[in-house]
Amino acid sequence: MRTTRRGQNYRVRITQSPVKNPEHYAQVLQLMDRLPFPYTIDSRDGSANITLLCKQLYMYVKQFGHSEDKFIPEWIFHAPTAARWAFVDAILKGDGKGDGKGARDLCTISSRLANDFARLMFELGQSVNIIKELQKYEHTKRQVNP
Repeated sequence: MRTTRRGQNYRVRITQSPVKNPEHYAQVLQLMDRLPFPYTIDSRDGSANITLLCKQLYMYVKQFGHSEDKFIPEWIFHAPTAARWAFVDAILKGDGKGDGKGARDLCTISSRLANDFARLMFELGQSVNIIKELQKYEHTKRQVNP
């Protein structure tokens, strides 16, 4: 999720691929339809940018940072187990990828988000591998082993 402020437009943007992840894309659209905010969809290069223009939502999600400084809010760590697993499922649908063998990776350039995710998985009794990859920019990945 990305936030940008241009003039007086408060934009919250979610990018998901209807080609690579049709199920996740459909779930995001179902969630968007449940929100009281209007949204637009701009599709190109196999990905779709879903943009909401809402100051209230913008101000709320802005606190969680941009790509390089995202984090998991502390209250997630104290939520009931089912809610924490729902969060894990949601974050992996947005920023994750599978290896085809059951393992899932969380891909992020935020060291804080990667460390928070490792903490969350550890508290849920899961093992986590930390892998740093250098590509166009540095990625920090956390691998979840089932």
